[in-house]
Amino acid sequence: MTTSLYGIVRLLRGAGLADAQLVTGRPDAEVTGVLGYTQERDRAPALAARAGDLVVVLGRPPAAGWAMDALLRRCGELGAAGLLLTDPEDIDQAGRRVAERLGLGVLACRDVWRASAICFAELAGGADARTGRLVAQALGVEAQAGPGLDDLFAAFGAAFGTEIVLLDRSGRPLAGATGALSANEARAIAHLVSRTGAGRVTLPSGRTAAASPVRPIEGAGHATMWLAAIVPGGADEDTQATTVIVEVAATGAVSRLAARRLRDERDARTRTTLLADLIEAAADPPAPLVRRALAAGWNINGHHLGIRLRPRGDVDALGRRGEVLGAFAEEGLRLVAVEQDEGWAAWTSFDTEPPASEVEATGRAVRRAAHRLEPVLPVAVGVGRLRPGPAGLIATLSEAGDAATIALGRPQTGYVVEVDRLGVAQLLLALTESALFAPAARGLLEPLGGPASPLATTLRAYLDANG
Repeated sequence: MTTSLYGIVRLLRGAGLADAQLVTGRPDAEVTGVLGYTQERDRAPALAARAGDLVVVLGRPPAAGWAMDALLRRCGELGAAGLLLTDPEDIDQAGRRVAERLGLGVLACRDVWRASAICFAELAGGADARTGRLVAQALGVEAQAGPGLDDLFAAFGAAFGTEIVLLDRSGRPLAGATGALSANEARAIAHLVSRTGAGRVTLPSGRTAAASPVRPIEGAGHATMWLAAIVPGGADEDTQATTVIVEVAATGAVSRLAARRLRDERDARTRTTLLADLIEAAADPPAPLVRRALAAGWNINGHHLGIRLRPRGDVDALGRRGEVLGAFAEEGLRLVAVEQDEGWAAWTSFDTEPPASEVEATGRAVRRAAHRLEPVLPVAVGVGRLRPGPAGLIATLSEAGDAATIALGRPQTGYVVEVDRLGVAQLLLALTESALFAPAARGLLEPLGGPASPLATTLRAYLDANG
C-alpha cells in the first residue's frame, strides 16, 4: 500500500494531529513505508532506510547543522521519500534548501510517536480499510462541525488539510476557500461538472480538484452548486481519498443549506407580509405597523427610491436574493429587497432628502449593478422617483414596477428604465403595449369616481385636447 506526503499530512490531521504539516518537498512524493530513527549524539547517522520510506525522527533531532545535513544526505542517498520531525523549527533554512536539492520531503508533527503508528497502520492496510477509515473520520468531522457552511469547510480544512470551496454552475466561488482557485481553475472545474456532474480534474497549476454535486435535499431538480476539494499534488491515491472527503462534505453542506433555506423562507414570509400590510395601510400606517417596519430595519419615514427587479427567465427569488443584494452592495447601495411573485421589490432609503446629484449617482449605480448581474442573473430593472414617507415608499415601488414592465422590452437601455427619464406621456404610451396596462389604468382612474363623474369628464376633455 502506498500514499503520498500530502496523504500523510491529511491522514494525521484526520486522526486529530492538527499541527501536521508539510514543511518542504513535493506533496505527491510517494511513501511506501515507515522507519523510526533515533539520532546518536555526535555521530553520523546509521540509517537503514529503504526507497520510499518516511523516516520518523523519534528522539531529539540533530542539534548541530552538520548532523542534520548528514541525515538529510543519507536519506537522499537511500531514496527515502521524506523525514518527519517534531517541530518545523528543527530544520533551518539551509537544511530546507538541502532537502529541496535532494528531492526529500520534510514533515513536522509534535506527536511523532503517535504519527509513526498511524502511518504504519495506514501503509499496512488495504484500500478498502483506508476508505472505511476516511469515511468514518469525515462523518465524525461533519457531525462535530458548527451549523454554518463556513464552520463545515473550516472543520474539513483543519482535519484533512484540504481546501474546500462551494461553486456555482459557472465556476464562481460562493463559500469556503474562495481564494484558493484562479479564474482559469474555477472554469476548469465548471467544465468538468458540466460534462460529468462530478469527478476529478487536473488544474492548470498542477493541483487536482475533486468535485461533488450539492443536490437539493428534497431531490427536485438538478444540482446548481458543487463542492470542490483541492489536492496540492496529483497522486492518484490522494485524489481518490479526497473524492471520499468531498462527497461527505457535500452531504453536510446539503443539510446546512436546507436548514438555512427554512430560516430564509420564514424571513421571506415576514418581509412579504410586512410590505403587503404597508401597501394596504397606504399613507397612514398604524403605530404597531410602523414599529414592525422599524424593527425590521426599514426606514419608512425617510426618502425612498423604489427599484423593481423582474428576472428574464425562471428564477428562485428566495434562493437568489443574496446575489441581488450582493451586486448592489458592490456598487455601494444598501437595499431592502422583498421577494415577489416575479422577482423582487426593493428600495434604498435616505434619512433626509438627498440632492439631485446624489439621486442621479444612485441611478447610475443601479445600472452598474444590473450590468454586474447580467451574466448570472439577467433581470429587467425599473426605478421609481424619489418620494418621502410611507406613502412615498408605496408610490415609488408602484412606479418602479411599471418601469420594470417597460424595461423587459428595452434591450437598448440595458433592460433598465428610470421613470424620471421617461416622462409621463412616454410612460403611458409604453405601458399600453403591456398586458398589465388595462388593470393598471383601471386602478389609476378608480379614485375619479367612475366614467360619468365630473372628474372623469374633465380628464377626458383634457386628453381629447391633446393635453
